[in-house]
Amino acid sequence: MPRSHLFAPEHEEFRGTVRRFIENGETDLARLWEIDAEFASRFCAYQEEFGFRSIRYEVADPSILETPSLTLSLIADQLRTGYDPAARAAEVARRREAARAEARALLAGRPEVDRARFERALDRAERWYPAREDYAPMTFSEQLALIRRVALEMGRRLAESSLIDGPDDIFFLEGEEAGAALAGRLARLGELLQRLAAVVDRVIAGVEARQVQMPAQLDAFVRCQRMQHAYQRAGRRS
Repeated sequence: MPRSHLFAPEHEEFRGTVRRFIENGETDLARLWEIDAEFASRFCAYQEEFGFRSIRYEVADPSILETPSLTLSLIADQLRTGYDPAARAAEVARRREAARAEARALLAGRPEVDRARFERALDRAERWYPAREDYAPMTFSEQLALIRRVALEMGRRLAESSLIDGPDDIFFLEGEEAGAALAGRLARLGELLQRLAAVVDRVIAGVEARQVQMPAQLDAFVRCQRMQHAYQRAGRRS
């Protein structure tokens, strides 16, 4: 995680109650503010600067900003392992130089053209591979986090209108369906209700036919029932 050395164990704020809070696996930010407002402020600033990114390739999943417990667990891992950013960087540099020297030694007896080709490839790798790590957030994770924020705002507005139970229910909809709901075109939602009801019927039939619990289907069943209830309510409002 970028700049995680800001929370390295040697920093003074990791003494006392803050360190115990983190090492004990606590995640209540309100309590963290009570323990040490200065550290809590720095932590929240870190989350705001670096947390606006997705964790996976799925906008329905919370972002890092929404899951401070994840960042706190990473800090706890650093505390348990005695993380030292300077020593870590020095060790990485040592291993890199050792690998470079080993490769050049293996190529020492090869023609000059082969050694030159290796140096060109090494130079390109050293210039571009770090870019992959540095710019990965800008290539997908920040975009997904932005899409999620827009979707949650749509969900909040639909929830305020009692068209869905909560903002997160927006992720049960397709883009066109969410737009139609936001625009008040409830006729379109009636079609959606029928489709979801048909899915529920198929799930029930599948579970009864096998007479066993099927977690994936049951999960779909619960979701469909929630959406069915929401859109029945929306239909009554039309």
